[in-house]
Amino acid sequence: PIRTIDSIDFMLPEISAHNFNSIGLLADCIKINVVAKSFLHHMVRNIVGTLVYVGLGKFQPTQVLQILHSKNRTKAGPTAPACGLYFLSAKY
Repeated sequence: PIRTIDSIDFMLPEISAHNFNSIGLLADCIKINVVAKSFLHHMVRNIVGTLVYVGLGKFQPTQVLQILHSKNRTKAGPTAPACGLYFLSAKY
């Protein structure tokens, strides 16, 4: 099965008191907003895992589009763990 991603946006949080952890360091977080009419099981987690690999230098940014076009899950990064990922809304 194939699903079409309408958009993916990346946002760093604004720096404020609630962005800091218990020892005063800026918490490592980024907001990734994925919009589509429907999703496959773990689709967003797979995308996030692949983007984490880009951030770690294991994949080049240019590889992401190649991975998506290959339609081959084995070429992507790992499935990101569910903790820290939140479903925000559905629009009908």
